[in-house]
Amino acid sequence: MSQSCIGVCVPEEIEKICENCRWGPYVDSKNCMLCTKSRIPRTDRWTPSKEMRAKTEMKAREEEERKEREAALANHDAARPHQELREQMCSVMDLLRCLDTNRRGVPIEALIEAALKNKITEDRLRAILKRLADSGDLYSPQPGYFRVASQ
Repeated sequence: MSQSCIGVCVPEEIEKICENCRWGPYVDSKNCMLCTKSRIPRTDRWTPSKEMRAKTEMKAREEEERKEREAALANHDAARPHQELREQMCSVMDLLRCLDTNRRGVPIEALIEAALKNKITEDRLRAILKRLADSGDLYSPQPGYFRVASQ
């Protein structure tokens, strides 16, 4: 008797390499000692048909495409408010440049009227003015007046 690769004593004439795991010896014609799989293929095991595999793969692809579409829409929707805010900020800066004819600044009332014509609400305008003032793009030379910083 010889020592096998898994440490089990088996007769030398029986020790052969399993075809399934390519590692362990098998003792009889059917069973491997290491992988415990049958060397003889089983025909009673259920396997999916080609149509079923194709249908499963198609469902997986459709699910992946759906997730990609949702992610693209989420990215587009997430970027849209920022883009709209940037456009409104640019239009407010343009309004300030156009309305500042006397170099004293633009009164807030005139700015509100012009912004409403551009479909920017008063609250939104005040928020944009505060944001632009905080960033240093415009300043208030006197209360109630605004002017672009680099003119």
